[in-house]
Amino acid sequence: MDDTLPALRHSARGCLNAMKLCVSALELPCTHEEEMEFIEDVIRSSDKLVNVVERLEAFFANAAPSDQPSA
Repeated sequence: MDDTLPALRHSARGCLNAMKLCVSALELPCTHEEEMEFIEDVIRSSDKLVNVVERLEAFFANAAPSDQPSA
């Protein structure tokens, strides 16, 4: 896995986008099975996002002060 800051930001955005798409899909007419699949996808994406956040925390914990972006 690429744990550079740009890669981690990209992963986080991908997880959030996946959740948004699934929630939007729930607004469309669909079967109960399809609704459950979208909900499972939201859960899966949120689990992935938790992992990305943990990797971001590790990135900043391990980065030297000169490696961290300025505010």
